[in-house]
Amino acid sequence: MIQSDLELYAKSLNARVKVEDELWKVAIGDAPLPTKEKCREWAQRLGIPEDMLAKFKELFGDKYG
Repeated sequence: MIQSDLELYAKSLNARVKVEDELWKVAIGDAPLPTKEKCREWAQRLGIPEDMLAKFKELFGDKYG
């Protein structure tokens, strides 16, 4: 795996870790329930940006769209 692939995976994982942390805070009562705007923000953060999608398609084929 080359450096750019690792950076791509790190970027993707980092976005998911941030959302997971926020969801855990809600689950244990340390944060209020999210608004619809916050849910939309999380969904966008969890989505696969176009640059990542192109690389995922290259590496894994049609599995990612």
